[in-house]
Amino acid sequence: MTSFVEFDGLSDEKLVSRIRSGEDGLFSELAHRYLPLIRYLAAQYSLYSIETDDLIQEGTIALYDAVRDFRAGESAFSSFAVLCIRRAMGDERKTLGRKRRVPLSLIVSLDDSGEFSDASNPEKMLIEQEDYENLTELIRLELSEMEYKVLAEFLAGSSYADISGKLGISNKSVDNALRRIRSKLKNKKSV
Repeated sequence: MTSFVEFDGLSDEKLVSRIRSGEDGLFSELAHRYLPLIRYLAAQYSLYSIETDDLIQEGTIALYDAVRDFRAGESAFSSFAVLCIRRAMGDERKTLGRKRRVPLSLIVSLDDSGEFSDASNPEKMLIEQEDYENLTELIRLELSEMEYKVLAEFLAGSSYADISGKLGISNKSVDNALRRIRSKLKNKKSV
C-alpha cells in the first residue's frame, strides 16, 4: 500500500500530471489533500446535516473532474479545483433545494372543490363546499393576478425556480409575492 508521506514533496500540479498519465492510486493522495477543504465547503453550503454527505460526494467528484479538465499553465491547480468544487456544491444545493417541496398532504387545488371530510352528511358537505368557494373567492379578491398565480404554483409544490420560469419573473419576485400573500392573508384573517 502506498503511503501519503512519500508524495508530500510533489506539488498538486505534478501529482495531477502523474494521475493523468495513468498512475493508479494517486488520486487518493490528492483527495486526501483536499478532503479538509471539501468538508469545510460542504459545511458552508449545507442547510441540513443530511446534505453534507451529498455535498462531500459532489466535491470529491468535482475534484476528480478538475484533474481531468485542468490545463497546466493557465492557473494553479488549487485555484481551479476550488472553483470546480464550489460550482459543483452550489449546483447540488440548488438541485436539493428544488427537491424540497410542499408535502402532498398540504396541497389543495385552488380551482377544484376537492373532497370534504364527511361524505355521509350531505348538509355538512354543502356547507364545507360553500366555505371553500368563499375562501377561494376571498383569496382571489385580496391578491393580484400575479400573486394568485404564484400562490397556485406554490401550493402545487413548485419550487421558486419553477415558478419564476413559468411566470417569467425572478426568484426574488416570487419570494416577494409570497411574502405579500402571507401578509395580506394574515391581515385578512385578523379582521
